[in-house]
Amino acid sequence: MVEEPPGLEIRVEKAPEGAEAFVPEDDKKAVKFILEPEAPKVSTFVPYVPPFTPWRPVEPQMPIRRSLIIDIETTGNQPWESRLICISLMDPADPDLDVITIYDEEEEKTVRTFIEVLQQNGIEEVIGYNLLFDYRFIFAKCLRYRIAAPILDEQKLYDIMEIMEKGRRGFVYGRNKPGRLEDWTKFLFGESKLMTNREMLQAWGEGRVDDIIKYNRDDVRKTYKLWALAQLVLQPMPPSTETSSHAAEAIIPAAASPVAQPETLGDVPTGRTSEIPGYRRVVSRHSMAEQWIPETAKVYRDFITGLEEEAQ
Repeated sequence: MVEEPPGLEIRVEKAPEGAEAFVPEDDKKAVKFILEPEAPKVSTFVPYVPPFTPWRPVEPQMPIRRSLIIDIETTGNQPWESRLICISLMDPADPDLDVITIYDEEEEKTVRTFIEVLQQNGIEEVIGYNLLFDYRFIFAKCLRYRIAAPILDEQKLYDIMEIMEKGRRGFVYGRNKPGRLEDWTKFLFGESKLMTNREMLQAWGEGRVDDIIKYNRDDVRKTYKLWALAQLVLQPMPPSTETSSHAAEAIIPAAASPVAQPETLGDVPTGRTSEIPGYRRVVSRHSMAEQWIPETAKVYRDFITGLEEEAQ
């Protein structure tokens, strides 16, 4: 019978200061250890994939102001080192109309035409995704070319990116990642971008302006669909199925020469009623903001301050 060797007890202590390391004289009596590195812990990340449901159509929504959806394309992020390529426009009151794109080889003409569109069509509200970027870029180009544009300071701005960040209108303390336009359109409509920013810049370098305009118009249409969904959830409005007496006239550029568009839009109505059937306009006593509420509503919530008020 073979006896088991006695167990070996090892205790590791911190040597006192100044002590010398112990080295056995006989190497056979030395105990050697090989420390294997600890295997890394494997964490498996499985992204959440929501159950697929068929994409539902987006119901058209009637804006409560004379509005315009815009999107710009540029060669960079900063206006002092980048070129404004084009500006695409869409009238949310009539989404069946073609998107119009303002483009000219001379950047100044593109900017001037856009300002004329705002002024001559009485635009009260501009809608966009990350609208602050677009508006600052246009403002900077007005500074560069000495273009008087007081209307830029008079309009209401509806930045859909802020809505997607907070989930409501008005100020909310905190910070969420708002996501990109392509993130939301992929999630809500199953639609992807026509090209990446790198591909867009490559198209510009190769002189393929038509491809950039197509890409720009597609972004405007996606912005409209996202806006319509936000309107549906936060402030439901009657679908825009009324006759022309309840719809805004089409947005048409003041100067046709620098505007690239697919076809002539023809004659459009010149008047617009400010009434929406079944709704009435109220002015908040707290924020002085205008909004539409159902005619039968006795109490409503101001979308700026979030406070409830009695309907007067």
